[in-house]
Amino acid sequence: MVDDSKSPSSLPSKPDTYIRSFNGGYAYLIHRIGTTKHEIALKYDFYDPNTKLNAENVSALSAFSRAELKYTMMGFGYNIYLNENVKIMLYYNHVLNESTNKYVELRDDVFTARVQYRF
Repeated sequence: MVDDSKSPSSLPSKPDTYIRSFNGGYAYLIHRIGTTKHEIALKYDFYDPNTKLNAENVSALSAFSRAELKYTMMGFGYNIYLNENVKIMLYYNHVLNESTNKYVELRDDVFTARVQYRF
């Protein structure tokens, strides 16, 4: 089984395709600080690619892979608008993967620095 849960880009050549029950969602909170050019952002999201399995099932059954594990993310960001056309964003995303006996928690936090220019 492949170690991801994304949709295939072409029709599968093997007859083994799987339909999974999944669940996911996200919420943002972005707040402008007064009348300044500064913003803070919070984001929470989760994704469970197979709601019928839990960590014990993935560990016990060898047919399942890391692609079945649930994860949650909490992000924190800071935005500054240098002028009406340029924005700088600094963002840190903390990722928590479901841990099992078979798979350990990955160190996959991400820091992003972005400059956006509008023209």
